[in-house]
Amino acid sequence: MLNLATKPAQSQKDKSKKDFDYSKLIKQEAQLGGLLFGVIEKGAQREFFCWDETNWIWYDKWYDQNSQLKEVAIRYKILDSKIYKQYFNSDKWYKLDVAESQHLLEMIQAYRDYVLTSLYPEQNW
Repeated sequence: MLNLATKPAQSQKDKSKKDFDYSKLIKQEAQLGGLLFGVIEKGAQREFFCWDETNWIWYDKWYDQNSQLKEVAIRYKILDSKIYKQYFNSDKWYKLDVAESQHLLEMIQAYRDYVLTSLYPEQNW
């Protein structure tokens, strides 16, 4: 099983920095993570990132053939050996089937291999 806690541990030095901008790092991770799903069309936006030890976020925004804005945002929650997803603006949770769970775990591994090693090369992922 993958170690899904992918955020670098903050050192005391990092915690004491007043100018430390965690949201900026998350944004960089999200943008790189979005590239894992393929080419992003002009005017579209795709993000994929680790929110915390058990939650992952996937966001996609694009314009359809009628120039209508479309958006999908999904929160994935990993609890023990089960993975659930929740669409934003919904209270309902759905349990992922085996194939979708496997695909998500593969994307998490790709995230570690590409995003985290690109942004934090000094860490041992």
